[in-house]
Amino acid sequence: MALGFKEVGEIIRLLDQSTLDEFVIEVGDLRIEVRRRGAGGFPPLSSPAPASIVPAVQATPGGVPSTVVSEPSSAAVPATATEVRSPMVGTFHRRPDPSRAPFVELGQSVAAGDPLCLVEVMKLFTTIPAPCAGTVVQIAVDNGAMVEYDQLLLRIEPG
Repeated sequence: MALGFKEVGEIIRLLDQSTLDEFVIEVGDLRIEVRRRGAGGFPPLSSPAPASIVPAVQATPGGVPSTVVSEPSSAAVPATATEVRSPMVGTFHRRPDPSRAPFVELGQSVAAGDPLCLVEVMKLFTTIPAPCAGTVVQIAVDNGAMVEYDQLLLRIEPG
């Protein structure tokens, strides 16, 4: 028995609709473990937000250069700022595509749910929304950089 993306997606959907925190299936040499955030020793995200998939964007050869955003010192970031962390390992993108402006800039006001950035995994782009309304006070990752699970992406000062 082979499991494809459709079958794995169905397993995840069923887990999401159930009260289970963890599901393990073994078929021959294949073992799949699916856990909810926070289950099985993985720390929960600081501000869980629904992720949406957007179509893959093709980068043009010699496309727009990435914008380097320097990380301000911790003294410059208010202690009450909400951290936005990566829900997965992937590539961080500040722009919806190379020819367009970044989703957000430092000092920009955002509403809850506004798109902040994208995290790309295998040509699938996940939009990371703002968990609250406020002002972007830190962009901690350079455009095009690899990010780890739970890595700080941005900080928003609620307001």
